[in-house]
Amino acid sequence: MLDALSYNLCPPTCYSFTESFCTYLPSNVRETAGQYILQEATFLAELSVMDLAFQGMIPSHISFASMLNVLDGIEETIFSRSEKAYFVTKVEECLEISHTSWVVLNARAMLWHVYRRSNQFELRAAASLIKNDVLLSLRNYGEEERDDVPCDISPTTCIRSSPCFLLVVKR
Repeated sequence: MLDALSYNLCPPTCYSFTESFCTYLPSNVRETAGQYILQEATFLAELSVMDLAFQGMIPSHISFASMLNVLDGIEETIFSRSEKAYFVTKVEECLEISHTSWVVLNARAMLWHVYRRSNQFELRAAASLIKNDVLLSLRNYGEEERDDVPCDISPTTCIRSSPCFLLVVKR
């Protein structure tokens, strides 16, 4: 069979690794935010094909880095610190690489760099500016910003609807 294909087999892609890593998510997280995590991590990983700097990088490392970037923005009420630690440990065991290794940290930084240049980032940044303008307008009219409003836009916090935005805003 391999002779018929001339050994032209496709290696695993970032998506296949991301999908596999999602099986390590706790069941409660998989049910509530699993699809969102998969989509956001896949989007970040797909950005790697746009930059030659990722050319020699292993797809599983890119996938792990994209998952870590997304998970940084997930609130603890949805995915607790201990659950995140368990997830990271399981993926580290699978890949035999630490989340603090230079390879993974470099991939994470490079993914953020590519993300900042994407149209998605520009759209989210524009949305946050609009939300900031609305909040500033409310304050100017004497209304106080309420803590129970689902948006917590400020220069030092994330946009709750966009976990991928977290590290970018904090930098």
